[in-house]
Amino acid sequence: MTFVAQGSAGIKAALLGSVLASGLFAASQAAADTLPKLGADLPQTSVSGLSSGAFMAGQLEIAHAENIVGAGIVAGGPFACAETAAARLFPFWATGVAQNAIQATQGCMETTIGEPDPEKLIARARELAEDGEIDPLSALAAHNVYLYSGDKDSTVSRPVVEAAKKFYERAGVPEANISFVTGDGGHAFITEEGGAACGLSKTPFVSDCDYDQARAILGWIYGPLTPAAGEPTGDFVVFEQAEFTKSG
Repeated sequence: MTFVAQGSAGIKAALLGSVLASGLFAASQAAADTLPKLGADLPQTSVSGLSSGAFMAGQLEIAHAENIVGAGIVAGGPFACAETAAARLFPFWATGVAQNAIQATQGCMETTIGEPDPEKLIARARELAEDGEIDPLSALAAHNVYLYSGDKDSTVSRPVVEAAKKFYERAGVPEANISFVTGDGGHAFITEEGGAACGLSKTPFVSDCDYDQARAILGWIYGPLTPAAGEPTGDFVVFEQAEFTKSG
């Protein structure tokens, strides 16, 4: 089972779509189906993303390392990169939020205030693991991790992605389990065909660079893939999500 998150380019559209969809689904809740059991193997879950989605993928993977087998990080950085000392002391105060925003844009995308420090971030991850806030880092030893940085990506600089690689190495992911790929792409998910011209960083943030990145990610995480099976079949299912939002 794989979760894929799109980066900041799609956030506004996703939010708008969510609002519109919520209104439509609310009107038809009576007709909503129960989500069928799909037989997914939870411990075989992987998570992948682009940009902010890549940061999310890494956060989720490390926080739930015992139930995830790997991650695809496309233009993303290391775990806890945007957390500042002020936010740790006062997580919901305006000052902490503002400092996190500065750190995110100037230290986890650009590096104008310095590159991410893998040693510092590993120490933070170990602290969280020791407190039981995230899974033990030892679970990462079995993960397969794919990282990608485009040669023309001016949104998330290469040192940030390189810092993510160093973080994983220090966290216990074997070097042989890490694939660090660079290529002639911008800030985008890379395809074999379709999308904007290779090297561009613009909507839909998908670029035709003659490289099947989705296959590369899944192949790295799960091993050799079987050939594509032609046109997909099945039906869209509208279902009520309330049962998945209950705490505890």
